[in-house]
Amino acid sequence: MNATQVVVVVLDSTLPADTLRPWLAHERRVALVGPGRIADLGQLSDDLGATHVVIAARHPDGRAARLAATILAGARPRVAVAHRVGATSAIALAASAVTALESHTDPGGVLATFDQMVARSVGGMWLHKVTGLQYPKPGFGMHVRSLVSRGFVASMTPVPQISRALALSDDLQTVLVGAEETSREFTAMQGVSAGRRLQSVPAISDVTRAHGSRGVEFVALAPVSAPTLAPNPCPSCGARSAVQICQYCHVHLRVSEPA
Repeated sequence: MNATQVVVVVLDSTLPADTLRPWLAHERRVALVGPGRIADLGQLSDDLGATHVVIAARHPDGRAARLAATILAGARPRVAVAHRVGATSAIALAASAVTALESHTDPGGVLATFDQMVARSVGGMWLHKVTGLQYPKPGFGMHVRSLVSRGFVASMTPVPQISRALALSDDLQTVLVGAEETSREFTAMQGVSAGRRLQSVPAISDVTRAHGSRGVEFVALAPVSAPTLAPNPCPSCGARSAVQICQYCHVHLRVSEPA
């Protein structure tokens, strides 16, 4: 079978509509797409030589992600397409994609690692206030506090919660922050991160539109753990899977009978 090439596309409706570009200059396999460029994903796949494409989006953009996957699969039948919708920050989706691509070459391994990273990493936002936040939903007391004080950490994964400081386990030492190091938001994150190392990465979402307040998205990536993949590849696209159904083609994988 020909060499595989996995591309992950992060779709975000708060991006400018005509966005279609890499998230990081050195990693073209993780791309950002705005709502007006979904029809161009076929050309992007051609340009990158993609055999497998994962379309990822935050939960509010889930319907658009499913539509984008359907359009791409119809336009490029030879490209295996999966989609993922996560209740986390766009920064968490993109950073998890980079980690997964760096960790695996098998398309199934990339997808399984991406799923693990999104679920186990601490992804969320620092927000000036939470009165406009939809998820995690602030309680009445937090609403009142937001009226009289400023600066809240809204963690979406792995446990949705709102607090005044970022609580991280000892194995999470680096926090990726979607802001310039000289920005007020980056400085605010330094004040709530309990001495963790902060690293500036390109912003993705318009935080005010996405989360209801001025602020910044972040993610503290969980350690990578090797997924257990089925020994037999998908007969259609060649990907292995952590379950007995191909996560791209949705066909059942052959199960080897014991000798």
